[in-house]
Amino acid sequence: ETAHPPPAMPLSECLWVFFGTATSLALISFLSTKIVLWNEPNTFLVPLGPLGALAALQFGLTAAPASQPRNVFYGTLISGATSLCFTYIDGLAPWLCVTLATSSAISIMAKLGITHPPGGALAVIYASGRYHWGHLCLSVGSSMIAVLVAIVVNNLNEKRQYPQYWYLLHPLRK
Repeated sequence: ETAHPPPAMPLSECLWVFFGTATSLALISFLSTKIVLWNEPNTFLVPLGPLGALAALQFGLTAAPASQPRNVFYGTLISGATSLCFTYIDGLAPWLCVTLATSSAISIMAKLGITHPPGGALAVIYASGRYHWGHLCLSVGSSMIAVLVAIVVNNLNEKRQYPQYWYLLHPLRK
């Protein structure tokens, strides 16, 4: 049997995707500019790239396992923490830090059954060495804000359900 690409969404659903994405990113990017802890005024404190990818999952692929709250929370936390740990290795070339940190983060997520593509993007960004543990806390918090927005917006539409499941704990696979 041959795999086929998914069909295009109807315009009404695309407008819903736009509304959800715009709501989530507007709220998070606004808050990110208002938190002046370690950043310059009028800059984003939270890396927004992974949050754009998260919005694509939460509003464009609501049923995908990678978009579910468990994957969002743990994927963000594990990827960020793994990458930050690699930045403490003295003498590690920047390109090798990004390579090893991201590969490790994605492998850990895969082993734990919580693969989250935006987490992989966050690992690349955090392995650059320009971020610290405070940024990770803000990234996790921003991801949880995104989950709350996705819950509200998606469930206002009778054709959508988010999340598909709630459990946060899952037994490890052997």
